[in-house]
Amino acid sequence: MADNSYTDIMEKNHMEIPWHDYARQDGNILIDKAGLIEKASVIGRVGLIMLSCGTGAWRVRTSMNRLSKELGVTCTVDVGLMSIEFNCFDGNDCISQSLSIANTGVNTSKLYRMEQFVDNFPNEEAHLTGEEIHRRLDEIEQIHAIYSPARLGLAAAIACCAFTFLLGGGPIEMILAFVAAGIGNLIRTKLIKHHFTLFLNIAVSISASCFIYAAFLKIAEMAFNVPSIHEAGYICSMLFIIPGFPFITSGIDLAKLDLRSGLERLAYAIIIVMVATMFAWIMALLLDRRTWKFIPSSFDHIAGFGTLPSQVAGFHRAVPSTTLDKAVQLYPDYTKPAGKVKRKVFIPAAFPVYPAPNAPILHTEQNVYICRVDFSARRRYDET
Repeated sequence: MADNSYTDIMEKNHMEIPWHDYARQDGNILIDKAGLIEKASVIGRVGLIMLSCGTGAWRVRTSMNRLSKELGVTCTVDVGLMSIEFNCFDGNDCISQSLSIANTGVNTSKLYRMEQFVDNFPNEEAHLTGEEIHRRLDEIEQIHAIYSPARLGLAAAIACCAFTFLLGGGPIEMILAFVAAGIGNLIRTKLIKHHFTLFLNIAVSISASCFIYAAFLKIAEMAFNVPSIHEAGYICSMLFIIPGFPFITSGIDLAKLDLRSGLERLAYAIIIVMVATMFAWIMALLLDRRTWKFIPSSFDHIAGFGTLPSQVAGFHRAVPSTTLDKAVQLYPDYTKPAGKVKRKVFIPAAFPVYPAPNAPILHTEQNVYICRVDFSARRRYDET
């Protein structure tokens, strides 16, 4: 018997609170006529559920204060990221409680239902017994996320794809980021659903996202002759891990001088970003990948979506079927000293150019200097 108890404690570090035990003593008495312990149990549980939804300290404290006023109790609350310490006074007695949650996250469905509960409390729950109120809170506590892991993965895929576009990525980076981010966030939500630890969650989802991006890029290189310079979207494939809600709520709490909650939430968000960065870096080393800048949109033709326009390369017409370095060698006078160059274009030395019916004509009025770059040495390209 002792072994079983020890095993239960080790498997579940946070003990469950028997909320209904606080109401059984006065089970037939309305909550506004009940004792301070029963009132404090309702106030504390409401605050704890609000906290588990991921909302900030201000909203948690506001909800607890509203219930306290309705029950004729004075309440002082100290809210953190994972715990609440509060005192309740009724003029005669004082109750102090410290409550904590096992894990934090974001559940807007439950948060919306809790706000309805608090708004309707004066007209509905205030006329119920403590036992009946805890039953209603039991129902709210069972509310899970309304979207499946597959839908959340799709949403993350679309978001990361859009961010790739906004950051200057082309179609190839967008497609690869879409696939990698979608699968990565699908894995992440599955792990959250099974209550795995935060670090394991981040490590597995980020590693999977990075590997999928690199694997699909390699497949595209071999199957469609897509150049490896599209590694720039590697970072965008893991943007789903950025903890936007904790960042925002930490800023709100710090602005309202809820320093404990604000600093804890900020630290939580920074931990997620640092762990994600570390595993992304480890995967980049293992996969031998380097993240360069995005190719400017005017270079989509180089990626295989068109021919080289004259306004970029300095030619009136598209370059024929040859390599760019050979095209430059045909016109040695075209290269100019660096001091007179307006634009510098770094491209692969052996990059193919699509055929055109007309031969190239040098655009002498535009100062463009084409530099050959050996990408096998993993040098960076740039445009200035």
